[in-house]
Amino acid sequence: SDVYKRQGINAEYGVYFLFLTKMYLWGVLTVVFVECFLILCFLLPLPSRVKVVFSSVINNNKNIFYIIGSVLLMLLAGTTLELSKYEENYETAPHSSSSDFLQTEHMKLMKFRTERNFYLKSFAFTLLLVIFGLMHLTTSIAAIEAKYGVLQSARTPSPAAVKPATPVTAK
Repeated sequence: SDVYKRQGINAEYGVYFLFLTKMYLWGVLTVVFVECFLILCFLLPLPSRVKVVFSSVINNNKNIFYIIGSVLLMLLAGTTLELSKYEENYETAPHSSSSDFLQTEHMKLMKFRTERNFYLKSFAFTLLLVIFGLMHLTTSIAAIEAKYGVLQSARTPSPAAVKPATPVTAK
């Protein structure tokens, strides 16, 4: 409870606060795992039609990715501010008595957790950018393949054009 008082958290809500922070961390981890799955789906050697369908589904739901990206950016900014707070506090912390030692160890632990969260959120945002790049490449490849198919069909004459015309006999 002394730790919660130093952080300005009521001891009654301390367990609830820890539960929320763990849920928040698992939420970010879930986003990372889903992003890894999407990247694998883009990179697997699936038929081009499957990739086009997969890419079109993602293109139709782009707003969800924009929302996830903006939330990740806000969380990343908050973690950066929190990291700078722990950097300042850690540098100015006294190291004389045992209670100061415990406080310093607690600050080290909080700094470690903040750095971990920062790297996790940075990785999640980077994966989101990779997904956007892969999605753009997949749709570009599909458009190029469609144009190539049109050009190939224009080059090869149709079977009706290959047949010699039958002479018309006048009656």
